[in-house]
Amino acid sequence: LGGLDNWPPARVDRPAYRWRGGMTIPVELHLRETASGDELLKEPVTEITKLETPVFSEKDIPLKEGSWAKTFSGNELSSSRISLSGDAPGPSVVTLSLGNDAGEHLDITYDEIRHRLTIDRTQADEKDFQATSPRMHTVGLADDVKGCHLTVYYDRSVVEVFADEGRYLTTDLVFQQHPYDRLRVSERSDQGKGGPRRLGISAIRSVWR
Repeated sequence: LGGLDNWPPARVDRPAYRWRGGMTIPVELHLRETASGDELLKEPVTEITKLETPVFSEKDIPLKEGSWAKTFSGNELSSSRISLSGDAPGPSVVTLSLGNDAGEHLDITYDEIRHRLTIDRTQADEKDFQATSPRMHTVGLADDVKGCHLTVYYDRSVVEVFADEGRYLTTDLVFQQHPYDRLRVSERSDQGKGGPRRLGISAIRSVWR
């Protein structure tokens, strides 16, 4: 469990509701033995599943012309868990984008070709917030990573990404004008086509009373 604020950008002009700042979702830490040494895995606590209600599930999303998109209503996406997984015939680049009618979007790219995970907030929100935080950051993936395994927790202004079954974890803040209600998945592959992608979305009930 960690804090979501860094002191330099924690200004009074930051959008807030009843409180300022927040905490990440709690995670459990596990050690896994590998040929290259022990790895620390991060996994959301299982208690979160008690707050979840499935709203969408597709075993093989149709990536026509390399992309698929859907608009959601109400709180289906604004506070949710999004899971995307599957293997392609060869290394591929998969981008999961959260967006809205205002043209704001956050892009999460899982790149098996260059072995990196990129979180791009360049067009995610208002430009004058969090000037001290990078709008794009990249995490290197191990060479043995195969297939796309992403779990994204999105809660209005917080986006947490668990990649490769907890091997990698990133947390970002966004201050968009309206909650994201659109989800887009795009893919390109060295083989010219992507593989089957499983997508699941669950709305998460608020514990705030």
